[in-house]
Amino acid sequence: MTFDISKYASQIAQATQARVSRDNISAGDHILQIEAVKGLTSQNDGSDYIIIEASIVSSSSMQTGTPVKHMYKLTGVPAWKQKGNIEALKSFVCSVLPPEFRSQVTAEVVINACNGGSESALVNHQVRCRVVEKKSKNDKAFLETNWMSVDTSAAVQAKSDDDEDGDLPF
Repeated sequence: MTFDISKYASQIAQATQARVSRDNISAGDHILQIEAVKGLTSQNDGSDYIIIEASIVSSSSMQTGTPVKHMYKLTGVPAWKQKGNIEALKSFVCSVLPPEFRSQVTAEVVINACNGGSESALVNHQVRCRVVEKKSKNDKAFLETNWMSVDTSAAVQAKSDDDEDGDLPF
């Protein structure tokens, strides 16, 4: 008896690809290549999340090429936490934009940036992520994530040269 892949071929062709196992971004200074940004509602608790998936381009503490993720919970958290997560997401979106577009973030820009998974407008862009260990007022340790632009003035210039209508880059 021989193995016959044709029994499974249709199922495999129709299946969703398995997700890449990703590490959480650890403390340090990192340059990330964005691979996906997606919003989802958890089947476990019904909370809404934005998940940023990327790979390490360079890092002070993680190996180059490591697949990483960072998640922001938007519901099911105290109001102060939700506000902080929303502010962090705006910083994330703005950090990818050229400086001249950072004041032009609209709901449409956010939808294009934080939706679509591997079709997100931010895919293939780089971002700097600085993760710092902190202590809360109650002496609990936590990691603070800061999003910043990568110094890509040549890339920004090339992008703006290609931008015929002067709109946002995505």
